[in-house]
Amino acid sequence: MRFSSSLPLRALGPVVVLAGVLVSRTAFAAPAASPETASVRVAFDGAPVPVTTVVPETPSDASTGQQTVHLAVLPGGPLSVTPGEATVSLRPQGHSHTTFSGVVQIRVVDPRGTLLGWTASALVDASPGVDVQIRSQVDDPDASGVTPFRATDHPGTVALAPPGGGGGTTVVELHVRAHAGQGHGVPPTVTLRFAVT
Repeated sequence: MRFSSSLPLRALGPVVVLAGVLVSRTAFAAPAASPETASVRVAFDGAPVPVTTVVPETPSDASTGQQTVHLAVLPGGPLSVTPGEATVSLRPQGHSHTTFSGVVQIRVVDPRGTLLGWTASALVDASPGVDVQIRSQVDDPDASGVTPFRATDHPGTVALAPPGGGGGTTVVELHVRAHAGQGHGVPPTVTLRFAVT
């Protein structure tokens, strides 16, 4: 078997001669990918938002591509606080017969995905003549509790999250102190009603 020297061997690619059989493996490139665009529509607060995926031409290497994806967060539900109401379990402070304290825990859930912030409040319903003070702590660094405040006939803020924080679940621990002007060691009744806006 003879080959003309005028034909460059590199044009044949790797050449193998085995038992009089000539096998030529000529390298070839995979066809370039054509641009493809896939459009999907999602909703955010009721408004559709297009989501586009683009794969551009890559003639030099068809195995690579680029994707541009725009995502939107769907609203997860309304802002809520649980429980909506709680009666505080009070115990005497030390050996006092007139001062009592207790702890109540609530959960504020913000699944909206907007991070607009929120304010949790409590309305205190106590026995006549009982002075109630509330101090709160939260487990979320993006939210804050409040310093002790004296309960009145109006709801008082027990925790708040500024815009940009408060998403998900925030646990708020309320430390309640009740002072009865005259008492016989019997804890007064203190009920808290919660709201979040």
